[in-house]
Order: sequence, then C-alpha cells, then structure tokens
Amino acid sequence: PMRTRAQAEDILARLLACGESDAPTAVAMRRVLLCELLLLLSEYQQNQPKAEQGNARITNKTIDAISGYISTHYREKLTLDDLAERFHMSRYYLSRLFKQTTNISLMEYLNGVRLRAAKELLENTAAPIADVAAEVGYATPGHFTRMFRIGTGLAPQEYRKLFRVNP
Repeated sequence: PMRTRAQAEDILARLLACGESDAPTAVAMRRVLLCELLLLLSEYQQNQPKAEQGNARITNKTIDAISGYISTHYREKLTLDDLAERFHMSRYYLSRLFKQTTNISLMEYLNGVRLRAAKELLENTAAPIADVAAEVGYATPGHFTRMFRIGTGLAPQEYRKLFRVNP
C-alpha cells in the first residue's frame, strides 16, 4: 500500500542520511531506524494475506491522475473541494474513492508529498523554516511545524540538525 511504501522510503532516506559515521549518536540512530524498518515490514507481512483478499483492486486511472496532479501542484493551496471540482466529482465520492484505492486519505497523501519535499529542502538547503514551509505549500510556518512533527516525530529544526547532508 502507498502508506507503507511511503513509510519505508522515509526510513530508508533517513538511514542514508545518517551516513557511515562511527559517532555514537549516528550508530544509535541507524539501529533505531533499522528496528523501525523491520517492524514496519513485519507488520506489512503479517497483514498481507488480509490485504490481498479484501483489497485486490485494479489501479484506478482517476486516482493516478489525481496523484499526478498533487505531485506537480503540491506547492499550491489544494483543498478537497478544489480537487473534486477539478476532477468533476463530489468531494465525498473523491475522498471515499481515494481512501478505498490507496488506503490513505487524500489529505494524508497531500501532506506526505509536502513532507517529502520539505525533508529534501531541509537536508539540502539552508533556507529558513518559514521559506521551506511556503515552498512546499503550507500557509503558515506554525502549521508546517505541527504537520512536520506529526509526520516525522521531529520539529523541522531538529530534523535539519540530524539529517542535513551538506552541513
């Protein structure tokens, strides 16, 4: 499922960001991330037979189009109503269809796309947090910080300190 894949990709990206340092904090962080990845994969493997029985779906072209649109327009103000209007369906139908097809809500998906972009900016630029928030589509730095903390467990500043590729 998209959620599990996104979580696994996030963990792998953080593992790569830790580098090969022998510093105690880097070693501990790699161990924590590996444990997190193993738990995620174990949970996925345990739930796989259930998912195959109940969720055998053919890829939905509409959902692919919506996902593609979000991937290219995540910097803009996107609401469920805007997307529903753009794709000519009710907001309720769009929300239900997206959730049934991807196993995550449309807003969770949008926030995931924005957070991945934010992580990349935090790792590779020295841009202020407010600029990163605006660049990835959040209206206020405070909302960005809340969503970032929910998505990663870290504040943007903490994430930058831990995972900055080019210090």
